[in-house]
Amino acid sequence: MDFHILYRRILSLQDINVFIVLEKAKQIEQMIQLSKQRFSKGQSLGAVDGLLFAVKDNLTTKSIHTTCGSRFLKDYVPPFNSTAVDRLTAQGSIVIGKTNMDEFGMGSANLISHFGPCKSHLSPPSNTTGNESQEAVWLVPGGSSGGSAVAVATKACDFALGSDTGGSVRLPASFCGIVGFKPSYGRISRYGLIPLASSLDTIGIFTRSVSLCADVLDVIAGWDEKDSSTFQHPYQLCSDSLKTMSPSDLAAKKFGIPKEYVSEVDTDYKRLIDTVAGYIEDNGGHVRIVSLPQTELAIPCYNVICAAEVSSNMAKLTGLPFGYSSSEQMESCDKLFAKNRMEGLGPVVQHRIIAGTYFLSYQGRRYYERALRTRRLIAQEFQKVFDDVDVLLTPTTLSKAPLNTEIERLGPVESCVYDKQTVPISLAGLPAISLPLGSSHDGLPLGVQLISNSFQENQLLQVAKCLESIVDR
Repeated sequence: MDFHILYRRILSLQDINVFIVLEKAKQIEQMIQLSKQRFSKGQSLGAVDGLLFAVKDNLTTKSIHTTCGSRFLKDYVPPFNSTAVDRLTAQGSIVIGKTNMDEFGMGSANLISHFGPCKSHLSPPSNTTGNESQEAVWLVPGGSSGGSAVAVATKACDFALGSDTGGSVRLPASFCGIVGFKPSYGRISRYGLIPLASSLDTIGIFTRSVSLCADVLDVIAGWDEKDSSTFQHPYQLCSDSLKTMSPSDLAAKKFGIPKEYVSEVDTDYKRLIDTVAGYIEDNGGHVRIVSLPQTELAIPCYNVICAAEVSSNMAKLTGLPFGYSSSEQMESCDKLFAKNRMEGLGPVVQHRIIAGTYFLSYQGRRYYERALRTRRLIAQEFQKVFDDVDVLLTPTTLSKAPLNTEIERLGPVESCVYDKQTVPISLAGLPAISLPLGSSHDGLPLGVQLISNSFQENQLLQVAKCLESIVDR
């Protein structure tokens, strides 16, 4: 595609608020020309050389604003790249801009960014908007990585980076009809990812195909001396093993469908899961129903742990030496810090900080300790299930993409219901991928989630590639 046509497409996405910061057209074009020169000389840097990618605005990018969708960091320009961005640009990938997100990653719909909500590129079904105008009602792209998902879905870039703490890559991928991958905790370095909840945060990948997802993962995965939580064992490349995969490779694979994950989904989703299970069995795989009874405790467990870690991580946001600082003169540092946070942070972020501070206090610590014990039970439950199956098959979420008005009616706490199928995987630190394998009765995409045991990304992507090829036929 001609670059100027592509850049006009990128600029058109500003109508739905996909990007917070865009790189200059001239710089992107120069990088594309350099990549073409390498190809012409037979000096390509690898599978991602010359590919355009967008970066969620909580990943640091040297000399490019990194705001986390917050007023507090609207003027912050990092002096360094995150490890993931560094590794991609070293292999010739080209950053096109920073994408919109819920403030500091705290949301499921991309409605609470300081820079305004990000809207889905998809139009709501005509029978759902009622008498309200199209400007007032739209489909949400999912959060908190909604901007990255829409950028990939609209072909403004080849792939994008997001972050997934409780489903923030998989949920937008499902709502936007693309591939969304969350690695095992520790597989990809978090260096340069501005933290939400450090024991849950992972860097995820948005693409339009499983093969490209594997190519990107191969570049950014692996141990990093700057992040002590990264897995130190040698990383086995995923992309090579996908080249020869076919549906027949599903033979003898054992799949489990957790009954708790399908009990509350809508009719379209139940039909889709049955269809995908049929594909698997038709190609020699085995499907059985399994049980993960601790699933019902995952959301409250996550809310307590996440809030506690938010409170700890946000303590550095004082307005000194960086970040929003009130122009009003205050009589003490404590009052200045409080003023800066009141004016610079949104109400959802403030609420979580206050809740997390309580959970870490003497009075509230018992709730935090119970949540940690529950998290351990959830992880152990998954391990027990993986003794009997290779991969779990679930809906990615409860339904198709909702309208912004539906999310607003629910509020920031109740809207966590859309994360019911994604949060338990994050608590257990497992890898998962959302695949666009079907659609609702009114044509909106539905994602199917595959989950494997820790550090089994190779097996997970192989199975995903097989299912992708079956549906594409």
